[in-house]
Amino acid sequence: MSQYLKVRQMSGREVRVRLRQRGYQLWERWRHWHDRQPMTDAALFTQLHLPSGTATADELWTYYRHRQSPRFFLDQQPPEALRRLIHTAFPELLSNTLSQAKAVMQQQFTLLGHKVQYTGAIDWHTDPTGDQATPWPRVFYADVPLADETLPHGDIKYVWELNRHQYLLELGKAYWLTGEQAYADAAMALLGHWIEANPYNTGVNWTNALEPAYRVFAWLWVVAWCREGLRADFWICFLKSLYQHARYIHAHLEYYTSPYNHLIGEATALFWLGTLFPEFKSAREWAACGWRILETELEHQFYVDGFTVEQASGYHYATLGFYSMAVLLRQLNGEPVPERLLSRLESAIAFSVHLTQPHGCVPRIGDSDDARPIRLSQRPPWDFREYHAIGAVLFSRPDFKHAAGGYAEEALWLLGTSGYHRFASLASEPPQGLSKAFPASGYYVMRTGWDREEHWACVDCGPQAGGLSEGAVPSAAHGHADALSVLITAYGEPLLVDGGSFYYNGDPVWRDYFRQTRAHNTVVVDGADQARHHGGMGWSNAVEPQCEAWASTPTYDYICGLHSGFVRLPVPVWHRRAVFFRKPDYWLIFDELQGTGLHQVDSYLHFAPSTLETGSDWVVATSLSSGRQFTVRLAGAPLQMSVDTAHQTDQPDSGWIGIGYGCRRPAPVVRWQAPLVLPQRWCMLVTCEGGDWQLDCQQTGVVVRDRGRIDHFSWPGCDQDGSHFGFRLDGSDDTLISGWGMGS
Repeated sequence: MSQYLKVRQMSGREVRVRLRQRGYQLWERWRHWHDRQPMTDAALFTQLHLPSGTATADELWTYYRHRQSPRFFLDQQPPEALRRLIHTAFPELLSNTLSQAKAVMQQQFTLLGHKVQYTGAIDWHTDPTGDQATPWPRVFYADVPLADETLPHGDIKYVWELNRHQYLLELGKAYWLTGEQAYADAAMALLGHWIEANPYNTGVNWTNALEPAYRVFAWLWVVAWCREGLRADFWICFLKSLYQHARYIHAHLEYYTSPYNHLIGEATALFWLGTLFPEFKSAREWAACGWRILETELEHQFYVDGFTVEQASGYHYATLGFYSMAVLLRQLNGEPVPERLLSRLESAIAFSVHLTQPHGCVPRIGDSDDARPIRLSQRPPWDFREYHAIGAVLFSRPDFKHAAGGYAEEALWLLGTSGYHRFASLASEPPQGLSKAFPASGYYVMRTGWDREEHWACVDCGPQAGGLSEGAVPSAAHGHADALSVLITAYGEPLLVDGGSFYYNGDPVWRDYFRQTRAHNTVVVDGADQARHHGGMGWSNAVEPQCEAWASTPTYDYICGLHSGFVRLPVPVWHRRAVFFRKPDYWLIFDELQGTGLHQVDSYLHFAPSTLETGSDWVVATSLSSGRQFTVRLAGAPLQMSVDTAHQTDQPDSGWIGIGYGCRRPAPVVRWQAPLVLPQRWCMLVTCEGGDWQLDCQQTGVVVRDRGRIDHFSWPGCDQDGSHFGFRLDGSDDTLISGWGMGS
């Protein structure tokens, strides 16, 4: 029935695209035996427009080696100029690169945080992290059993990560920096072996268009760095596979099956292939198709405030990375880029500046598979400040430079020596303003400053993810059921964190937990998620929270939001949450549940790794990294506290956070819980080290005290819609916040 309803909701164009791709797949199946045979030299030459007299592998390589256009990123300056700059401005780059390259030559790879070692020939079809995994079958790509949840072949993500070949970039860099032929030979050997072991349209590495796209990016960087060390026999083999990659991507663009970062990555790869290899007869069509998708899909990928519609911070940078690579290559080759595209790209980077916490990393919001389109350095996970450096040069933004924390290696390779000098000559200025609202995506960021040890917080009052429906038909999305979740960083280190994500394939209990409402710093009613979860990425009955009020001044920030995710319960419930940040002393979190009858109520707080000392209505967290202490107090409703620190490996809710794909870390979880007759309201006070703030909740309002200072607050929502909020800070007059403004 759900499949029937899905088809009924499809547009005519979607139906036509799906039918066309299904028909093409049937044609591919019919041709599979022929297509999986090695492509002949003659067949390749029929796909190329070449100068007369170019008819052999040696002549073909000579032509490509000496052609002057199109331009790749390494062509922006003479090689020696960039090498000199690296020697003087990036003295550790060479040693780091050689260390990584030698590990790759020994077939030691780090895949999604897991180190693997091959002692013989690499099996490109087997999960390298699964001891009991059997190889994925080398059959027609559509017959590969990706949906088999028993996982006899292990987790496909690790196989795909192995086959994206991003670790080969270290071999390319090492050859370019040293000229030592061994690095180019190693790259050619690994790529040649892969091409031989992965016939076209055969096996797990041809099952969706994004995987060939990632390989294209890695391959083109490697051959650009190794150009002087490649051989003619390798080059003709490489061009055959590159043509097959372009052909596959063009025929399998995920317009409707995965229309966000997947589609944008595929379009970018297609644009790169068409731009950089105009000799292919289909090149102009590839480039035009890829660029057309990038232009027409722009507003479907980013909100007007800059964040990805996928509501997942990791995938924000996937989409941003793809667009950045396409725009920079187009500009490099003298083609125009529409202003609206540049403007949205600038907004996406500006959003990143505000989302980045004082210690330089972004919070782990939504799903993540650790994908990084621009993996040109060994940057720490969740540090994406390379985009700030690129944006500083691209848009001449002093605030982006300030937020970059220095010139990134990624910017060095993409923008060349001229980009480095433009960055160096640009003034560095903190962004104007501190706290900022992003109403389209629904994130409200609070901060005290732009230095390393400032305070920062983020409140989620936005939709769960683009593409989800309020109806009963499920759709897949990377966003989590995390409405009105609060994240807090104090003195530059995380205090209250998102539960993160874990993996996409594996034990359903672990796979699903990190997406659910209880894995976030928000409220759960009757054990229900804020939307109906169908397992994995599947959700239905999604709702969009409403921001009722926002105000920001040098003294305080305030956000109030309401969501109706529990209205679908047998007895409907509404959750209102307000957060007041009295800079820089404390955060006051107000919660109100509107409804009737008895309900089980659970309010969760997920701490960064720390030790906890608890009382009946308070908890003191001591950071494991700095030793700083932070206090949380609760008052109002009669909630009882429990602490999950057992870290049992068979129970994800026993004190775990996901820190990367397939990677978890013990971290305590505090749960305030009780069966309550609604309506109810309560509040939590989060204070930093050095204060002695106390909390008192009364029917008429809330009082916060500290050593003679007294702050008074009304309850948000006392006017029924939450748009008015009154308070009086010690030594100040009464203040009334009304909607998106402030009066007194």
